[in-house]
Amino acid sequence: MPFSIVFIGGGALGGGIGAVAFMLNLQLVRSEDNGNLKYLKAIGVTIAAFAIYFLLSAVI
Repeated sequence: MPFSIVFIGGGALGGGIGAVAFMLNLQLVRSEDNGNLKYLKAIGVTIAAFAIYFLLSAVI
């Protein structure tokens, strides 16, 4: 899901933020946490990635 930022705005900004969010989500899903908690955290990371992207793209 985070890599979809690349297709929305394209470029290095979306690719970089999407890649970092993707790696964080992989770490979260592989963690020993409760199943529901893992997915809630992954959704939070994805929402944060989109928010950071839109904030940075508005500033730039």
